[in-house]
Amino acid sequence: MLPLSGEKMNELNLVSAKAVPNMARAARLEMHGSMMETEVLVDLAEWDQLPKRQQIPEKSLVSCPYLGGSKRQPRNIRTIRRWRAARSGPEYLKIGGRYFYEVGALRDFYQRCIRGRIV
Repeated sequence: MLPLSGEKMNELNLVSAKAVPNMARAARLEMHGSMMETEVLVDLAEWDQLPKRQQIPEKSLVSCPYLGGSKRQPRNIRTIRRWRAARSGPEYLKIGGRYFYEVGALRDFYQRCIRGRIV
């Protein structure tokens, strides 16, 4: 049997992926999962550099990794508003009808939400 070139292998993989859609979906999820993990780490590094007292407007908060969002897949703004109404989310400031969150409050919320942590 002759060895296959890279293009032929890709064609075979695409054909088999079309034949078995669950395998293709699993491969995509695996690929995107690893990309999303590194993206979240990059986002978290950016947010860790911000000063603790810096205020973030609500609309910018959707991409905050402390709340489970990222630039690629932001958190829904309604979720943040629902948390605020239920008083279960991070502490906030209301200034002139607009809501702001301090980076320190977001970090505290993140620490409170971690499960299975060894103390």
